This record gives sequence, C-alpha cells and structure tokens, in this order.
Amino acid sequence: MKEFLKSVFLARKDLIGAPDGFSFELKSRKQLIDDLFEVTKKYNFLEITTPIFDFFEVYEKTLGSNVKELFVFKDNNDFIVPRYDITTQIVRFLAPRIKNLKLPVKIFYYGEVFREPEFKWHPRQIKQFGIEIIGGNKENFTEMIKILKELLKTLQKNKVIKDYKIVFNFSQVIDKILSNIDTEDKEIFKYLLSNKDIPSIKSILRGKKFIEEVEKLIFLTFSEDISEVKSKVCEILEIKMDDDIENEIKILKDNFSEIIWDPTMVAEMDYYSDFFFKVFTEEKPYQIASGGRYDKLTQKFGYNEKAMGFAIDIV
Repeated sequence: MKEFLKSVFLARKDLIGAPDGFSFELKSRKQLIDDLFEVTKKYNFLEITTPIFDFFEVYEKTLGSNVKELFVFKDNNDFIVPRYDITTQIVRFLAPRIKNLKLPVKIFYYGEVFREPEFKWHPRQIKQFGIEIIGGNKENFTEMIKILKELLKTLQKNKVIKDYKIVFNFSQVIDKILSNIDTEDKEIFKYLLSNKDIPSIKSILRGKKFIEEVEKLIFLTFSEDISEVKSKVCEILEIKMDDDIENEIKILKDNFSEIIWDPTMVAEMDYYSDFFFKVFTEEKPYQIASGGRYDKLTQKFGYNEKAMGFAIDIV
C-alpha cells in the first residue's frame, strides 16, 4: 500500500511534458527547424514570439469544451496558464494594432504549447512550428496550401515522416449536423462524432430519423472520391456548397494526391469558420499538423478580418 500511495503522489508531481520533455537529437532538430524557417522566409513571413504564460480568460472565451485541457495556476488575483494555442495569442496581440498594419499580416512562429491530452500516449508538451495569415484573401489560401506542401516535404527530407494523408472538412457541414442536436447534448455528440462511435451516437439520437443520416455521413469517410462525398453530403444534409468551398477543394486537389474528406471530422478548436484540416502519418498515432480558416477568432477580439493558418507538431 505504501508503494502504491508513493506512485500516486509522484504521478501528481510529474513534469509537464515528461517523458517527452527531453531530447538528445539536438543537431537533427536544429537542422529541421532551420529548413522550416527557410521555407517561410521565402514567402516573406515574419517571425513572432509569444509569452509562455497567458491569462486563463484569453483561452476561456475561445476554446469551448477544450478549456478542460488547460493547466491552470493561480497568480495573485489572476488565473494564468502555460500557452495552449499560439494562434489565439497572435490574434489577440494584433487586435489593437491591425488598423495600422498593411494587410495581410504574414507571421510564422516556433514554440511550445502545453495541453492535458485525451490519451496518455500523447505528449503534454508539444513544440509547434506554424504560420498565420491575418487579413488574407483567396490568393492567400492558395499560398497557405503551397507552404503546407513545402513544409511537409521538408519533414520528409529530414526523415521525420515518410508518407502522409490530409483529412479535411468544413465547419458548415458540422454546424448543419449539430443543428439537429439538442443543446445539452452537443458537446458529447461532437466527441462521439469525432471518434465515429456509432453505438453511442445511436443512444443519444434514439428514436430520431437523423440516426440514419449520421451513419451515412460517417461511412462517407472511407470514400476516396471527393466528388462523390461532396454530392452525398449535399444530398444528405440538404445544403449547397458555396463557391469558396468549391475553390478550396480544387486547390487541395491541385496540390495533394492523398486527401480525404471526412464530413464528420470535428475541428479541435471552436473558432474555425470554414475549411479545416488535419495531417496524419503512419509514424505517429496522432495528427502531426492541423489548421484552416478562423475568421471567427478575429471577431472574438473585436476586428473582422479573414484569417488562416496551421501548426505542425514537432514532438
């Protein structure tokens, strides 16, 4: 019993990030980061650094249910957290300055984020390399996808990954699905939907005709024909894809061969307002990159600019 209590106590005192907080591959890591820097500088992106600690309320108003993944500390009368998301920090930083800047603002960063993971095998401390384009347009969306392609090639060149697949979706699709769900069930439903947990979804939707539609949408994930997925999504949800979505799908097809449209994939952050994506590779049991468009996030900080970007996890 004494050893058991000792192990419990030590577990509570575990280092944030352990055992992933240490690395002996400093030379190869530095070369990788240098190569990533070169790609972004070629596109005239400027580097930004953000504070490791930030106020709890900054994330509270943007994360939704993800707020439970924060590490929270009390500092005098304030609650502070190690940064969970660098994008949020950048958007907040630009809020009082955006009117005096030439748009679009193109930024890249490299730093650590800290999260309480859903699964124990996922690290708590993650080094991220990311880009953000604030005040962008359709041409900048194309630019973002081209940079993503080059950065993923850089990971391949440095033997961090071999092959990868890009899985994408649109917030309009998820919003339409959620419009059929009672408010009190939405958060748990989003969790079950992202895990394709059909039995549990059926228990929430017991007796509702919408069960069959959700099941059809889940199985569309396994279709490789993007045009077929698009047609079925429009039919099942009775929606029409706007020109922006058509354009974004075309840009993806032009740049990547390994793409999957998962109409039930849920974005990690609630602030995505259109296209969002995740990148997966066989080398890791979790996504290695994620991003998309997040116009909603700029609105939360008092200005209305189109915004987009992504982060690559370098664990």
